[in-house]
Amino acid sequence: LRQVKESAYASLRIKGAKVSTEDQAERLASEAYFKRMGGKRAIQTAKVVSIHKLDVEIKGFSQKGDRVWEVRIYGARDLSAVIWVHSETATTKFLVP
Repeated sequence: LRQVKESAYASLRIKGAKVSTEDQAERLASEAYFKRMGGKRAIQTAKVVSIHKLDVEIKGFSQKGDRVWEVRIYGARDLSAVIWVHSETATTKFLVP
């Protein structure tokens, strides 16, 4: 999967998007994580690390050029999940696990 990362200095806000802020993306990713893992799990943090503009279509998730939030979920010690949150549909896609 090829992706294009927006500038490291880009604002972590997507004006006019359904999911336009880091807080919204982190909440949606946390909810998806809890649902997938079967209830509440110990999460130290859910943190947006970047916004990606996708260079490819992902069937059932996105079209080429769509923007997604990359959220990383950390447990007590380690990385637990990497989840993309689509900026326009609010759907989530797990990259890890």
